[in-house]
Amino acid sequence: MSKSRNCNEFGLTGVMYKVEPVKAYSQMSDVGLDLIEAAATAAPVIDDAGHCVGILTFTDIANYRRKFKSTDKLDFHDLDSVVEEDESGSHCVRFESFDRVSRHMTAPAITVLIDADVEAVRALFEQHPNIHHLVVVDQGNRPLGIIDSNRLNS
Repeated sequence: MSKSRNCNEFGLTGVMYKVEPVKAYSQMSDVGLDLIEAAATAAPVIDDAGHCVGILTFTDIANYRRKFKSTDKLDFHDLDSVVEEDESGSHCVRFESFDRVSRHMTAPAITVLIDADVEAVRALFEQHPNIHHLVVVDQGNRPLGIIDSNRLNS
């Protein structure tokens, strides 16, 4: 996963960071370290066709780690997040599906088209005060980068 700032002063390319997308079926145990190594605070999540289906943030990773630790200690506070019901109605813990990015990402991601202006981005952040990242997408909903509200305002 790589991260680089595009210094183009026109449009969103001057304020977004390019971050390699994460596949929805990837394992959290794999992508968390990639995100940290890229010094990124979020990554777009894509489906097999490359379309944006969500966003994975440090908050999502922290929540995953908390839930994972709670299952290790048999703390039943977050049991619903790790227990699944199979076809016969039995309940079981399935860590392989629990570990998937799709179970922990924020979805849907709030996206903005690449041709939007910076003021439209600021307005989106104002409309969604609890959101700190927007995924910049092309006309086909394929992610091109991330805009971090903290960096936008600095």
